[in-house]
Amino acid sequence: MFKRLCRNSITSATKTISANRHWSDRVGAFLFSGLILFATGSSFAAGLPEPDAPLPDPGYSRTSGYGQGWSNFYMGAALGYGFGNTAIIGDSGDVNVDTDGAYIGLYLGRDWQFNNFVVGLEGEWGGGDMSGNASGGAMSYSADLNWMAAIRARAGVLLNPSLLIYATGGYAWADMDIRASGANSFNISDNLSGYQVGGGAEFRFSPQWSLRFDYIYTDLEDVTISSGGVTNNFDPDFHLIRTGLTMRF
Repeated sequence: MFKRLCRNSITSATKTISANRHWSDRVGAFLFSGLILFATGSSFAAGLPEPDAPLPDPGYSRTSGYGQGWSNFYMGAALGYGFGNTAIIGDSGDVNVDTDGAYIGLYLGRDWQFNNFVVGLEGEWGGGDMSGNASGGAMSYSADLNWMAAIRARAGVLLNPSLLIYATGGYAWADMDIRASGANSFNISDNLSGYQVGGGAEFRFSPQWSLRFDYIYTDLEDVTISSGGVTNNFDPDFHLIRTGLTMRF
């Protein structure tokens, strides 16, 4: 009887210990799984952006692009090709003196940026070897552009912070030599005024430097010349295609 009671007690204790050990294993596994999930969640959360972090502004601002944006002074040099003609209408008949040649110019200006719009003022002086000659009837004519200057406004739109597309226009004046030889010869050098219009693109490749590519049309005033009882009207105009290197400061 006593042996049976002892055997039952030992069996019951063994079952209790086994049950306790099984429960402890479950609790340990549960705690270990929770620790893994916590560590994984913390690492994932660390890689997420702050919930209150502002989104990037997709628009343009005054300081977008390089340095202080496009609101600054600048100067540069332009090199290109010019062509045009001087139309002669009068007693000597209708003659066109085609002119062409190299052009080099220096410019200085100031821009102001308003969001993605840019406006500015620019002055330029230049010259080169733009000349030509023609014959009409008993006369021979030549036209030479000595120098040309202009004051222009320009306005443009930024396609991105580094690329400006613009239109330009303003007042121009030039010094020209007009010669005629034949029955009624003359040789004059005169300052002529007129206007310029055009457009182009400017690409900014560093904080201080940019490249521009543009086209400028120049229409100068007519000049009337009378010599030996013969009167002719001279009407010069020019087209310029050039590239320029600009330094901003």
